[in-house]
Amino acid sequence: MAEKRNYVRFPVEGNVEFKPEGPDGDVVLARLVDIGFLGLCAFSDKKIEVGTLVDFNIYIKTIREHFLGKGKVLSALEVRKYRKVFFRTSVVFRDTDTDKILSVLTKIEDHINKEKRKRWQSGEAGVGVL
Repeated sequence: MAEKRNYVRFPVEGNVEFKPEGPDGDVVLARLVDIGFLGLCAFSDKKIEVGTLVDFNIYIKTIREHFLGKGKVLSALEVRKYRKVFFRTSVVFRDTDTDKILSVLTKIEDHINKEKRKRWQSGEAGVGVL
């Protein structure tokens, strides 16, 4: 399947708490998969319906950074693995501080580049790979 995105998403380690808007909105805990300027993707045990507005609290382990914001669920794809059901949830940012997003993405990119440099300098990266 061809990639539809025209922006970069960075793979990251971390967690995210989604709080759906409304009186019945229980917190949904999820494992962060990737993040980009326009949104994020995470795996959770609980489905959040497409179109739901959510508040979120992200912790990105690799850069030790918390990040709060709001978003809208774009997709909630059911994934089965070893008899366990997960939901791959994609969220687009809404009313989220773009300066904070850029700051977080810059730190993630810097971290990735430092790790690549270390591997390259140690000879683990292979020829022509940075």
